[in-house]
Amino acid sequence: MKYVYLKQKVFSIRDEFKIYDENQTLLYEAKGKILTLNSRRDLFKVGETQPIYTMKQKVLTFVPTYFLYDANNQQVAKMAQQLLAFFGAKFNLVIKEKKYDIKGDFFGYNFSINDEAGLVVQITKKFLSWGDTYQIAIADTFDTALAVSVVLMIDDFIDDQRRASAAAAASSTGANRGGGSSRGGRR
Repeated sequence: MKYVYLKQKVFSIRDEFKIYDENQTLLYEAKGKILTLNSRRDLFKVGETQPIYTMKQKVLTFVPTYFLYDANNQQVAKMAQQLLAFFGAKFNLVIKEKKYDIKGDFFGYNFSINDEAGLVVQITKKFLSWGDTYQIAIADTFDTALAVSVVLMIDDFIDDQRRASAAAAASSTGANRGGGSSRGGRR
């Protein structure tokens, strides 16, 4: 297994990530697009301006669905949430016609990616860090940039879920404040 670390830049108007190897050598950078209808993140090799991979979220779908495109704008992967995931998030991932399962823990912090032979990527969220930080253990036979791109898709899904939960909580709290009764008369 090889290890890389994905660290989110905290104070930025768009999503930005830096990806390091075990020796803290910067390998890749990921940048989100500002003001897009759907989520989009590009993964770059350090010092290059052409993205290796581009992740896009499909809007108006029944389940959250993400697509990954290579530098030639050819679809490489598709990730979709499984509907019946009772304890933790689960996704179906297809990379170049090969199927993988992605399973997350109850809190959505740790994930594993498995093919028919077993574990290929293990994702662990690190706590007590500034911004989202993930340790990614990658099987030697699995492409590092591809693994990082899949983690970016998972991170985007988690962020969307947390924003939706926060918005729902805020709207229900606002509905419960001051105005519960529509009776117009005096008591």
